[in-house]
Amino acid sequence: MKQSILVELATRSPTPSLQCLKGSRMNEKSKQRIDADNAFLRTQTQSMVRERILSESDTSAQARDTNTARLRELRLQKETQEREAAAAILPKARKDRKPD
Repeated sequence: MKQSILVELATRSPTPSLQCLKGSRMNEKSKQRIDADNAFLRTQTQSMVRERILSESDTSAQARDTNTARLRELRLQKETQEREAAAAILPKARKDRKPD
């Protein structure tokens, strides 16, 4: 008996007036929901684009800094080698000269 009542209640459709009321509210909410979803998607898309640009900017800045550090290290090594070579040549030149 209880099962038949539950089955009957589950299969019963709402009253027509209530169904009509729900339909008009759903349409209004649907339009509002669609507008809200569109606004959210616009905001989310802008946020994602901004994050991607910042990420790309950070990546390029990091690559530039790495390259600058590498080039600076090479320049300093070259300058050190040149100084050492110049220092090695100067004492020999002084020894070769005869004092007056």
